Amino acid sequence: KWANHTDLREKNRELIKLAYVYKDYEGLIDGLMKEIKINPKKAELHYSLAGIQGIRSLEVSKIFAPPYLRGMIQNFEKALQLSPQFIPAIEAYIEVLCKIPSLFGGSKEKAKEWVEYLKKISPLDGALAEAFFIRETQGFSAAIPMYRSVFEQLQTEAFCDAPAVFFQEKSINYPYKIAEMVVLTSSSPEVGLCAINYFIEKASLYYNLPMEWAYYRKGQLLKRQVEDVLAKSMFKKALEINPKFE
Repeated sequence: KWANHTDLREKNRELIKLAYVYKDYEGLIDGLMKEIKINPKKAELHYSLAGIQGIRSLEVSKIFAPPYLRGMIQNFEKALQLSPQFIPAIEAYIEVLCKIPSLFGGSKEKAKEWVEYLKKISPLDGALAEAFFIRETQGFSAAIPMYRSVFEQLQTEAFCDAPAVFFQEKSINYPYKIAEMVVLTSSSPEVGLCAINYFIEKASLYYNLPMEWAYYRKGQLLKRQVEDVLAKSMFKKALEINPKFE
């Protein structure tokens, strides 16, 4: 019986990997739910399931989205009950609290509380979360000074010397988000390039951001540094990955 149980777990994990490869989000939800039944106290599983439920909510029509949205909120909350200092879950939870309607569990007041909590346990991550909160509540232009301040601090702290240290406890999309915000706020291109290079270097089947966007952002950053030939090669690479990438 024990051998059969182990075989079933291995089979489920292989199905989860395949679901990631083929972006089968229903298959992923089913597989992660089975994993959670076996190991209900693993925060990372609840965090992963919440993320996939969020992606799935954007794929289906609005009529069918509410169960995924509620499930996403519940699983982020469960992950944080199990591991209150799990920074990727805190960051993602703040984002969804800001973005989804209160009917499904959204709450800007609760998001602000989590921002203040994150600032206490990780000041730099808290500052980025606060910039996001300002962006969502006051508009993008109001958040630019805080984003620029954070990126200046990263540059001062020699972030590019060891990006792996900074990103080791972050979500897999975090380096891309840094690069994207550097582009959109016209901040330090050096910081953005270090972040996007790390994202590209660590490319994984678990990514849910298309890689053409990574090369597009890298091209924009290189263009900011007047590296036009290299920038052009990045835009070309993006189009090789997806010829329909407008």
